[in-house]
Amino acid sequence: MSVHYPRKKILVSLHGIRTRGEWQKELCPLVSEKGWKYYPLDYGYFSVGKLAIYLTHERKISWFRDKINKISDENPNAYPSIIVHSFGSLILAKALKRYPDLKFDKVILTGSIIPVDYPWENIFNRAQVSCVKNLVGKADFWSKLALLLPWTGAGNSGALGFNETAKLHSLENVIYEEFNHGDALHPEVYKARFVPFLENSSISTNNPKANYLTYVNPFHAACWSAVMYLRQYVERFYRSIQTNDFYYRIAAKTPTYDQLPQPPKGLVVVIPESPSGASAHSRDDFDRSYDLKSIVFSFKARGASFSEQDSLIYDIPSALENLSVYTEVLGNNSSGKEALRMFEGILRDEFSKKFGHLAIPPKVIKITEMKNRKESDV
Repeated sequence: MSVHYPRKKILVSLHGIRTRGEWQKELCPLVSEKGWKYYPLDYGYFSVGKLAIYLTHERKISWFRDKINKISDENPNAYPSIIVHSFGSLILAKALKRYPDLKFDKVILTGSIIPVDYPWENIFNRAQVSCVKNLVGKADFWSKLALLLPWTGAGNSGALGFNETAKLHSLENVIYEEFNHGDALHPEVYKARFVPFLENSSISTNNPKANYLTYVNPFHAACWSAVMYLRQYVERFYRSIQTNDFYYRIAAKTPTYDQLPQPPKGLVVVIPESPSGASAHSRDDFDRSYDLKSIVFSFKARGASFSEQDSLIYDIPSALENLSVYTEVLGNNSSGKEALRMFEGILRDEFSKKFGHLAIPPKVIKITEMKNRKESDV
């Protein structure tokens, strides 16, 4: 029987001026749940004054190239897709023109300050980019203001769109009549525009590697999922404990948040019986079964299930659902379950090495232990 292993995907993001890219953190759980290996790049705070000084751009462009080269070294058979905002778009545009060896798959531009006549045709012909989606806000004041800085190479494509979309089918302007500079950086836009564009495999590509790694086996899928879970959930959990960055999420048309009186005492990672047990529906059932409350942490970017009885977080990692996708064998799902067992083992080892010194280190348990405990209580 031949084995079909769907491929992993690489995504980079880059923020703009006068910010450290809070939107990148908000995007993190969404793209991670879709199976993207995500690199939110941060070049530090960059003031409006520095934007007007051409020479200050040079260091950021070199920094950006070094970061992308490092990502490429870590993922040698993949070209990443990239989402950029404001000054991040100008860094990308200048780097593409300067370094022909710099290559990406899909590009999403928001609040773009790239000139409207940027030579995208040359970039496509050099196979540096597969396709570009430019989210245009007609009310984008900062993009319009960038046109007043011609010596920096900036332009106002974020407010007007690019000129060549009629003849370049790989270049698209998406018009929002009332959007301002940062309005596209919102969860609803991520879901409506970002994710479908990134996930759409039918979009033509002139990049033979596209944005994929080679097919992965259960061990590699488990390793990748464990590393991402440690970085994006466990480490954030312990950072949030230091400042009690935990809130009850009260569902409403406009959600409200009440801070927990005290931070949770610890984290328990619950391993389901199969990867499908990590689906959103299964996790909702789990919360109801064990009377767990919905809370958020890490700048309200991560969700958690909280037990008021023992003040612990019980988390079924949503990334585990992807194990059955990455490692699916035609006709059965045994490799998905194998990856699940490997994920559990890796996490136990890492918890012992990294967090064993804590008063209450994170634990890993099987969901069957939860069920047995509940039955014995009854």
